This record gives sequence, structure tokens and C-alpha cells, in this order.
Amino acid sequence: ADLTFLTVPDGVISVVAAEIAAPGPALREHAVVHCAASLGPEALGALRRIGADVGVLHPLQALAGAGSADLLRGSYFRVEADGRLEADLLQLVDALGGQRIVVPESGRAVYHAAAVLVASGSVALLDRAVALFEAAGVARDVARPALAALLHGAAANARAGDPAAALTGPAVRGDAATIAAHLRALAPYPDARDLYVMLAVETARLAGRDVAELGLAVAPMPQVA
Repeated sequence: ADLTFLTVPDGVISVVAAEIAAPGPALREHAVVHCAASLGPEALGALRRIGADVGVLHPLQALAGAGSADLLRGSYFRVEADGRLEADLLQLVDALGGQRIVVPESGRAVYHAAAVLVASGSVALLDRAVALFEAAGVARDVARPALAALLHGAAANARAGDPAAALTGPAVRGDAATIAAHLRALAPYPDARDLYVMLAVETARLAGRDVAELGLAVAPMPQVA
């Protein structure tokens, strides 16, 4: 069967699917796949009802444009599809050297939120750190690649195994004096200071350190069961 990837914004997937389905039986031997993280095959229900195979192939990867395509190799993919189409999509994942990630229907939105937290959140965090480097007197064209290399190293450490073993910094060492110095230095940048405290608290907890002894007092973040 012919295979079409529907790469449109999440909010219009069902609308576009209905438009594609308008010709009716002509698409009976066709397969249509969308790439939305938080939606399932049911978003293509209009196509399924006329006999087309439908599914989802969501690459768990930060694809910012055509130049990011090489990042697909070795990535994880959420695959949901009708029988024979599922086999075809898994074959495609295998050809890319990827792995399948299975997400229950009830967990799709949380799965997507977690992915956004890492993909976009890390970039936003990097940009905030670049601004602080500039405030410290480091040129922006040096700050960004330098911090990107640091982020790459942290991600490599995290991927290697135990998250706690990948941690570095004063919160991990129990260095309250350095944390206090950081907080004083960040006083002119209250938003960055709040972000520092929030992340330092999570780092300390992950490292098994006493948050209060480090001078970090914030409301606890809700825990996910």
C-alpha cells in the first residue's frame, strides 16, 4: 500500500484527515500516518472508516528543521498502527537503527510533556545560561558553543546510566558556601535565581543531600507516582 505521512500541526490532523478521506474508497489500499506525540491513530478516524490503514510514528527527537533529519538515526519512536501497517513502521524504525517506545493511551499527554521538558526546556535553559555568561563578561559567540558543549557532556553522562552518578556541582558535593555565593551573584537576576534554586533543590534531592543544610528552601515539587 502507498504510505503518506501527515506532518501538520496537531490541532488540524483530524480536519486534514477528513479532507483526505473525501474521495472515499479510492484510499482503501492506502496507509496514512501522523507524527503527533500526544495523539493516537484515532485522530485519523475519518480515513480508517473508509478502509485506510492508519497509525502514528512519533520520533522522540528534537527536529528543528530539515537539517535535523540525521538525528533520527538511533532515536526512539512511538509506534501505534493497524496490524500490517505496524509491521511496516517497525521495519522503518529498525532501518534507522531506532528503538520502539510503547506508551499507554492514558499516558500520551504526560509522555509528550516530558519530551517537551527535555527538548525545548534544555534549549531555554541554555539560552538563560548564555545570558548569564554575557552578564559575567563572556562574549555571546563564545558562550553559546561553550555551554552547548557542557550540555552535551551532561547528556552523555545521564545516558550512561544512574542519573545520580551523572550529577556534578555544589549541590552534589554539599557545598553550601558556593551555593550561597551563587545566590548572591544572581540577586540582580531574580528569574534566573529562582530557576537556579529550583534546579539545585532537585539536584540535591537526586544526590541524596539535605536541602535545608544547603540553604535551599522552596516549596517541594509534586512527585509523580
